[in-house]
Amino acid sequence: MAGRSATWADDAKPSRVLLFGQADVRTYVEWEGSSVISSRAPPLEISPSTARQRPIDPRPAFLLPWPQEPCAPCNTPATAVAPPLSRYHLLSDTLSCSLLCSLFSRLLLHFWLQHVEIQVPSPKKDEVLLRVEAASINPADWRVQKGMMRPFVPSKFPFVPVSDVAGEVVEVGPGVDGFKPGDKVVTWLGFKAGGLAEYVVAPVNIAVHIPPEVSAADAAGLPIPACSALQALRHATTKFDGTGDPANVLITAASGGVGTFAIQLAKLGNLHVTATCGARNMELVRSLGADEVLDYKTPEGKSLKSPSGRKYDIVVHCTSSVGWSSLEPNLAAHGKVVDLNPSPGGFLRSALHQLTCSNKKLVVLIAMVNKEDLQFLVDLVKGGKLRTVIDSRYVLGKAEEAWAKSMEGHATGKIIVERDQVMDI
Repeated sequence: MAGRSATWADDAKPSRVLLFGQADVRTYVEWEGSSVISSRAPPLEISPSTARQRPIDPRPAFLLPWPQEPCAPCNTPATAVAPPLSRYHLLSDTLSCSLLCSLFSRLLLHFWLQHVEIQVPSPKKDEVLLRVEAASINPADWRVQKGMMRPFVPSKFPFVPVSDVAGEVVEVGPGVDGFKPGDKVVTWLGFKAGGLAEYVVAPVNIAVHIPPEVSAADAAGLPIPACSALQALRHATTKFDGTGDPANVLITAASGGVGTFAIQLAKLGNLHVTATCGARNMELVRSLGADEVLDYKTPEGKSLKSPSGRKYDIVVHCTSSVGWSSLEPNLAAHGKVVDLNPSPGGFLRSALHQLTCSNKKLVVLIAMVNKEDLQFLVDLVKGGKLRTVIDSRYVLGKAEEAWAKSMEGHATGKIIVERDQVMDI
């Protein structure tokens, strides 16, 4: 039965969101069928190291020519180059402005991020409206922005990113059973995303209740990375109650979001864990349960050889910087590499490898979040058997800083964006 929280009528207001776009998107008066109410701030900065990357997709539609005349709203001269080079500025004084004030080389792809206010969405059948308390940024989020998942995602720009969220139900749509206003839930929003916002509509088919023992930040870190780790380890027929047969697993990039969960889940499954990470994270990785830890920058780490001479029954492969040629010599006779970095090249390599008739397997995994797996993971966190490693926390008003940190890479665990009031608690 549809309903809303007792306080909803009092605190209803526009929802703040963080949009992103590309240079071929000059204006955004209409978004998802409802007008943008206002823009709250000038467009935002991304780290210089990110801004100087060469374009992923060099198609002409994504290249912005140099403006030939000043911008009317802010009178920025066409010849001005605003330092630092990383500053993106979609002119927000008028939403119809069609110039970028910060000028870049023609060879750069132009991305922008901007806080705006939109109308709070209404839940439809089998949906709930959430007041977002925490959202977790994944590398897939900014890969979408860079065009690495087009033409599939997003269907159009501008786009509100981030799919892993936790929050409070404030309204339920028709046909919803099992959820009511006031419930705390964690969910995956799918490819429509929308998580970097104060309010978001979510389908109930994936949503899971959060028990009091689990914080919103810990829950928000689960959907994509923990489900990816769980599903990867299932390729080794792992039983997570410790009753399975012993096996040897290598986890690459083990201090990242997926890797930190993979270590803990592997130990629950009675696996011997060899993990790679940077020197600064070796103690953390050991504390999560890794039996052997390799510094990936050392010769030993680059070789991926187990210090105890073990061959790996499964590799949970969380980085794109290590190829099959480095992994294959370290596999057991029927070993399997589960690649969690899906790409056209990865699928091609996997298909070609099947033709070799080798007993050693290469599997490209696209993990999909489902209610059963998410419930299992939440229960593990509740029981103290699994924890979310949090690299850093940001308020929604500083979400661009979280975005830049994720793009820089090497985060230890998860980067969490929280509602401003949550950070004050």
